[in-house]
Amino acid sequence: MVGGSSPLWPAKKILHKERERKMENEKVGVIRKFLNFLSEVRAELKKATWPTRKETVGTTIVVIILVVFFGFFLFFFDAIFSYIIAKIKLLIG
Repeated sequence: MVGGSSPLWPAKKILHKERERKMENEKVGVIRKFLNFLSEVRAELKKATWPTRKETVGTTIVVIILVVFFGFFLFFFDAIFSYIIAKIKLLIG
């Protein structure tokens, strides 16, 4: 016999049932935490200030212009450095 268990009701079954109960409580706790998290996210999203359509369009245009500008800028300097390196290679060998 183990720890006061009887052959009709061994301690293993009692421990197994306790373990199952504990796992169920943990599952409920996880679900409760997740639902709490979702409600907090919803509350935070209500506090956020969203840009107007006009602000969004204006910002998007600025981003597109800057991307094109820096694309040409990097292309220009890449072409210059490639030309300089090609000339150095010709002089060296």
